[in-house]
Amino acid sequence: MSFDSGADYTLEIDYDVFTIVELRSVLKMLYYSSSFCYIDICLMGEYIIHKMDDLGYRLRNRENRGLVELVVEVFEKLKKIKKEIDCNAMIYDIHHKFNHYMYSDLEVSPVASPVKSPMKNAPEIMDPTKEEKVSIPKKMKKAFRRS
Repeated sequence: MSFDSGADYTLEIDYDVFTIVELRSVLKMLYYSSSFCYIDICLMGEYIIHKMDDLGYRLRNRENRGLVELVVEVFEKLKKIKKEIDCNAMIYDIHHKFNHYMYSDLEVSPVASPVKSPMKNAPEIMDPTKEEKVSIPKKMKKAFRRS
């Protein structure tokens, strides 16, 4: 059996298989490995961007705290390796989307819809052809105090 030097032996990481905790450890491994692995950190950055877009404003929820920490770690690592590899557009993209989903106003308020003002009843129009029965006021009786 001979070794084929023309074959492609590149590593492809399937990020959907990993949990957030495992992705954080993979990020550390890639960062402290050879500089050839910096491309994989950029690919993880693309995955993070897609994940943020999928979640949208739900990124603020407590159950997504691990993903928020991963986004911050990937952002920091990309800033450190930007001299080695051109990923400035991705750094800007992650920064912009993260701030948009985490700190901007919500598109639709999840709490309650706006309150409508009460409708005032229009005054009834009197028909001059109909006769109204006029009631005679009743006399008020004096209330006695009991002591």
